Amino acid sequence: MQSFQIMLESTLMSERAYYEDSYTNRFKAVVIERLVHDGRPALILDRTYFYPTSGGQPCDLGKMNDVSVVDVLVHPQNGDVLHILENEVSADQVKAVIDWQRRFDHMQHHTGQHILSQAFVQIAAAETVGFHLSPSSVTIDLDKNSLSQAQREEAEQLANEIIWQNRPVKARTVNQKEIQSLPLRKIPPARDGRLRLIEIADFDLTACGGTHVARTGEIGLLKIIKQEKRGEKLRIEFRCGHRALLDYQQKHQIVTQLTTQLTTGANELSTAVVRLQADNKQSHRQLKKTARRAGSPGSTTTH
Repeated sequence: MQSFQIMLESTLMSERAYYEDSYTNRFKAVVIERLVHDGRPALILDRTYFYPTSGGQPCDLGKMNDVSVVDVLVHPQNGDVLHILENEVSADQVKAVIDWQRRFDHMQHHTGQHILSQAFVQIAAAETVGFHLSPSSVTIDLDKNSLSQAQREEAEQLANEIIWQNRPVKARTVNQKEIQSLPLRKIPPARDGRLRLIEIADFDLTACGGTHVARTGEIGLLKIIKQEKRGEKLRIEFRCGHRALLDYQQKHQIVTQLTTQLTTGANELSTAVVRLQADNKQSHRQLKKTARRAGSPGSTTTH
């Protein structure tokens, strides 16, 4: 259970600078409040580029004055961004560094999710009802319980075409009146009467508070690797950018090892495995027959 202990009161509000700039990963800021969260020291800054866990996207990690930032979350009382630290930082001003590899991975996958979700809308009239991003997997949940292989491949192809066209990705905010006139698939609660939108040029417009790339080409590649039925929903697992490359490298290594061991080409690998399985089954049947004959009445054994 989360617990907060306020150490220094302040009426200042923290600026969420990552809304306007997802690329800054080094900055200076002033400490406006000190807290203790679940036994760990925590800071609220006058401005921050650290993204807090929300909307299916994990938080940024990094350092402040060389002290590790182990978690970032939204304060439940005032909505400020709370930075949980490994150890105390006593300075009133901090030099902060965000783990860029983690941040950029999140930017690639969150933008990739917007593209893939819109692709499934256009190809299969399937809406995204859930998004999960973690170090081990990235998934969306669709409001369909089945899709054909052709639909899945067509959506993947469309998503990659949008990526390769290197379309601009822009963030903007609109007021409550403007929201009603926009073609949004889903309208979440507005913050302070305003809503942040992510627009992928001539393709998708989505309300979102996450961090995103500036152009789709930075995603590199999107690959669907798995689908799984979850009740009346369908979970699609995918990889973007560096994760997609690592997934390909791992699978390519496995294919290379198998083709070498089975002395066959990659295109004939599936046939070779089926043949090997059939030979294995035949060998098991032959062994069973031999064992039955050896144990049948009238059989003799010589020593």
